[in-house]
Amino acid sequence: RRLPVVVVVVAHITIAAHAMVDALPPCHARADVVVEFGVGHELLVRNADAAGASDAPTVVRWSALSDARARVAERTAHALLTLRATENASMSRGTYVEDEFATLHAFSRAVTEALDEVSESSAGDAGVALSRAVWELLEGYFVTKGGGLGVGTDEIVSWYRKNAANLALGKDSASARLRVLLDAFNQSARPEEELGYWDMIATMVAIGWIDAAIDLINMHSSWAEWRLRKTSVQPQVELMEAAVALLQTLPRLGGDDGGAANVPQFTSFRNAWLMQVKSVLAEGGLFNSCWGPTADGVRAVLLVLSGDERVITARTGNWIELMLAQLQHRYPTLKINGEHESLAQASKRTKGPLMSDALDSLLLAVMAGDAQGVVSVCSRHLDAWFMAYSTAMLSRSGGAKADVLRRPTASGASQSELYMLEYCSALSTSKRTRHLAVSVLAACSPQRGSEMISQALMRMAVEEDVDETEDDAHARAAYARAVELNLPSTSARIARMASERARANGYVALAFDWLRECGDLHGSDMLARGVARVAESDHGDPSAALVRVDAFMAKNGDVLARAGDGVNDAAEDAGVAALTDTCVDFYRARATFVNAMRALREDAAAGAREAKIAADALVAALAPRASPPELWPALIIDAAPLFESSFDACELFSPDAVRLLAARAHGASALGVADSARALDALAISRDPARDAATIDVMRLALARDAIARLTARVALESIGA
Repeated sequence: RRLPVVVVVVAHITIAAHAMVDALPPCHARADVVVEFGVGHELLVRNADAAGASDAPTVVRWSALSDARARVAERTAHALLTLRATENASMSRGTYVEDEFATLHAFSRAVTEALDEVSESSAGDAGVALSRAVWELLEGYFVTKGGGLGVGTDEIVSWYRKNAANLALGKDSASARLRVLLDAFNQSARPEEELGYWDMIATMVAIGWIDAAIDLINMHSSWAEWRLRKTSVQPQVELMEAAVALLQTLPRLGGDDGGAANVPQFTSFRNAWLMQVKSVLAEGGLFNSCWGPTADGVRAVLLVLSGDERVITARTGNWIELMLAQLQHRYPTLKINGEHESLAQASKRTKGPLMSDALDSLLLAVMAGDAQGVVSVCSRHLDAWFMAYSTAMLSRSGGAKADVLRRPTASGASQSELYMLEYCSALSTSKRTRHLAVSVLAACSPQRGSEMISQALMRMAVEEDVDETEDDAHARAAYARAVELNLPSTSARIARMASERARANGYVALAFDWLRECGDLHGSDMLARGVARVAESDHGDPSAALVRVDAFMAKNGDVLARAGDGVNDAAEDAGVAALTDTCVDFYRARATFVNAMRALREDAAAGAREAKIAADALVAALAPRASPPELWPALIIDAAPLFESSFDACELFSPDAVRLLAARAHGASALGVADSARALDALAISRDPARDAATIDVMRLALARDAIARLTARVALESIGA
């Protein structure tokens, strides 16, 4: 029973293998080929020889969706998602069984309407037209099932009238014969003289194309001659008027157009109507006075209406038309479940099989209510969309054969779910429909489809706009979707990937933002250290790196802001408890220090509060593992005015904080001796003007160390005095 799925997979692999051979550039005779799975129906292929190692992989896709198929997927997705949402709501209310029929009916109707819309806009796409035809047939036999009366004659007749041209039934079918006849009409002034005119009318009456039959009758030239008062055509006009009147009053069962409310009432109406048909047939004088072909044609139409089996059989081109004619004119009250199958088998014995074995098998399986047989046939001829949606409908239609589609297979998933996964794989292959794959998988197969969701979201995240911008809209949309679907590992992967890409494009603030989104403290720390690192272009001057940090924070400080967290909020005092532990924290502390020192310089009202903020921020910036050691000299030099300020030293710095400052000053001096010597030597050789600036920084650091020494003494003395 699961063989069709296997056949589809093997076919896809075969197609991909041929595509790989065509896609690969030439390589050496003994070179290896590396093949990796991409997203959905996609393989990434590259030559592993030296010539092809650096080349981008060749992308091989199969089962790609056409434009019309993509529109079908887009227009029908809402119906499927609504079905799942309604079922989940019914389960939560405990009313799933009560709501099941209405839910399924709404789903099938919504899909039918969407297919109608796409078919109209995709005229000429045989695949969409065939999908619509088979879908509506399944809907009639497995969902609506003839409505409350269980009689689906009008529904099936209407289905054939709408879809006959898309079923490839051969030249003897009504639709093929009608096309030939209409082409002949374009070159004829008297349509009734064309070969097959009245035969076509009788056929259309037989299979229920009543309005089209009346239109053909009205094309008869006698109507125009009668309006010109040509009395010789009066018998023909009267005979055709009687036939048209009978066609227009053909009894209907149910419906909103005045049909009978129940079977007994319909039978009563039909018996009275048949009496009128037979009375017209009995008007021998009228037929005898009429022109021969018209009299014979009207007589054939009336015999069809009366249910004459011989005439009906002669005027139908295949067994499906014979079955419909007998439903319409001989057994109009047959039940759609069970009774149509026996009539179909009898009609097939009379007319023989259809031209297409697949259509023959499909129609018989549908009329037998054999859901598994339907799936078996459709899986060999229809696409992944149809298989996913049809099994979703059939598995909910009830009955033992349909329930098999919902039972777990050896893989643990049901047949219906497997077809849905295959469909989503096709969706995720295309950029246009990749977001649909995520939505459908999340609704229909969240567990088994989680990896496919992750792959699709990752591919969506790396899509770039034509004009490279810093907004990263695709990645943000994919990240938000992963968070919404509660996929933390996927959202983290998207954030890290987006951060790396932003950093490569020079968008440092965006890179920080992405790392914050995924909570990657280590990645944030490493990125911050990279930005703050003393570059070769700085000639060993750490203050240049510090200037970059300050400029970055002035422009993008909100990127590194942490809600509810700050340098001062984390500490109860200015001691070691306030120390932070990552380079990102150093950025925040440095920004706080710069702002506070600016306030002390420029604002006359600034005082001890701003000085305390600056002192706390300085200690935080120099905390263990918080700041790059090469920046310590510049940090300490910038803080020298604070060390020599007139504010209470004990209020600004605790003894532990002073010890940290002294240790950092000593470390800065040790770094400065070696680094400054090398830098000065290099500058002296190049006779660069920056030599004087480097010499001044060494002197300023020495002065800052002296200031820290005096600060240490002040804190000690003030502590003793206190």
